[in-house]
Amino acid sequence: MSRGPRLHFWSIISIFVFILSAFVATSSAQEKARLWLPPADTPIQPHDFNDSYYPIKGVESKLIVYRRTGADGLSVLEKRPVGKIYNNVRVLVTVPAYDQNGGLLYWSPLGDPALDFFTGNKAGVEAREMAKLYPIYLFPGQQVEKEPYSFANNRQAPIIDDTWSFTMGSDLNPLGLRRVFFVNYTEAAFTKENAWIMEELANRNGMAADDTPIIKSVNDLQFLFKYEMITTANGKSDDQAVQDRFMIAPVIRDPTKGVIAKDAFIWMAEKGGKCLPTEEIFETHFNCLKDSGAWCSIP
Repeated sequence: MSRGPRLHFWSIISIFVFILSAFVATSSAQEKARLWLPPADTPIQPHDFNDSYYPIKGVESKLIVYRRTGADGLSVLEKRPVGKIYNNVRVLVTVPAYDQNGGLLYWSPLGDPALDFFTGNKAGVEAREMAKLYPIYLFPGQQVEKEPYSFANNRQAPIIDDTWSFTMGSDLNPLGLRRVFFVNYTEAAFTKENAWIMEELANRNGMAADDTPIIKSVNDLQFLFKYEMITTANGKSDDQAVQDRFMIAPVIRDPTKGVIAKDAFIWMAEKGGKCLPTEEIFETHFNCLKDSGAWCSIP
């Protein structure tokens, strides 16, 4: 059984100390880099970053898997200027996620999971370590080998642990670099001894597309790990060597005031051609944000 997330939960402090020391040592360089950051709560609609900005933040753009191109059906080319750090590829696809506490998030898939897209210098080393502080938990469905995009084949919405953005600020990770964990239930989840756990989780969170309980929060993950009811893998199967995979998944910090464009669309887990009943709230709010630029007036 993989121990990836358990290491993440208990070693995150030591990793952060390493990152912090590296940031202190390069404070002057960071001050220059901050000139490239977008202003807080920018009304700009989601765009891909340009080939000049990616290496500044430690990413080799040519190594990004399934990068948005403007001709992929998930994004469009746009001529209007959008700022120094972006190119003219506007992202149409919007993916929902739960935050670490089970709240609602929307994010843009700018790059699919890859073993390595980091530059071979200090910026790349810092970017890799930074991504480990911002995990994303994906829940692959049955068609994982047939579907080219990881976000397109989930049995439920992903979980994005954005704890460090709340404690240290989102400026530290403007690209949305994230370590990827693929979460699946183990045989232990379906034993008689653990049936009460599955039932309680299903009653509280609803059911995923494969008729297993939805996992909504980091607390849910930790609890299920305690009983060895879930496992994770960074590869596509347990037969492969487990290696870290990373993706580019920036959160849309404030999706109001026109940030969700009129031609944007949401990509969600479905069953029978419909979104999951307990995840309809994602679609409801998305439509309100697209139509009126504001969250729906519902609890």
